[in-house]
Amino acid sequence: MSVEPAETLFPVIGDSMAKKKGKAPSREKSVFRLPGFDPAHHIAIIVLGCKPYIKGKEISPELQARVGKGGELYQRDFGDFLLFTGGSPFSGMPEALIMKSLAPMVPREDIVLEMHSRSTRENAVLSKRILLRKGVGDIILVTSPYHVQRALSIFKEVFGDNFRIQAAASDYYPALRIRLWKRIVEAAKSSHLFPERWLQRVG
Repeated sequence: MSVEPAETLFPVIGDSMAKKKGKAPSREKSVFRLPGFDPAHHIAIIVLGCKPYIKGKEISPELQARVGKGGELYQRDFGDFLLFTGGSPFSGMPEALIMKSLAPMVPREDIVLEMHSRSTRENAVLSKRILLRKGVGDIILVTSPYHVQRALSIFKEVFGDNFRIQAAASDYYPALRIRLWKRIVEAAKSSHLFPERWLQRVG
């Protein structure tokens, strides 16, 4: 499956797409519709969690990059609200709650949290339950570049044909050796030879 880069999926369109300060509540937002998205549907920007800390205390640059991309898309009016998804398989605090603390630019009423998932598939399953209740039919999925293909495949499988999903990669580009290692781990997860939760701890 080929995935277009984020800058292709989300071009800057006119002055109305510029970042804003002090955004209006979601009921007043004028959301830009991507091609293929239904004008009658709400749009959720789903930001996937990842290991939140490095060296046990510093916030992961990867997590910050995912939140930054989600916040940027929200501020450019690509979605009605942000859904941060991620439980606490690596620390005592859910990834979703940590992501919320990294997004002060987004009004609290436009942030939804899913705080129990422990894998990409659980991200999708638990997010779907929330979005069905909120009447969402269109989704922008935000994750790291190396994770986009597998995450998009899982979300499309879980959500089915009634949802339109497009992906946006974050601006996370670590050292080459780290990128290569993460791609190896992603390939292992895609093989289904090992439980994803086992592999989360090494990648």
